[in-house]
Amino acid sequence: MGVVVEELPELGLSRISRWCFNCYLISGDNGSLVVVDAGMPTTADDLEPVLERTPGVLRAVTAALST
Repeated sequence: MGVVVEELPELGLSRISRWCFNCYLISGDNGSLVVVDAGMPTTADDLEPVLERTPGVLRAVTAALST
């Protein structure tokens, strides 16, 4: 199963999912980004391409949360 990316720009939210995990990216009005439930270490390869689509987004990450 491939990575599914659902973007909801009106909410400032993106959901990235694959089989057993959902990761949420929450954009702030000031350009900040909060990553919620980034997944297991093996899912980093799934998140990187999505994050790299926006120049400078990795510098914008202000918090990473795990639930």
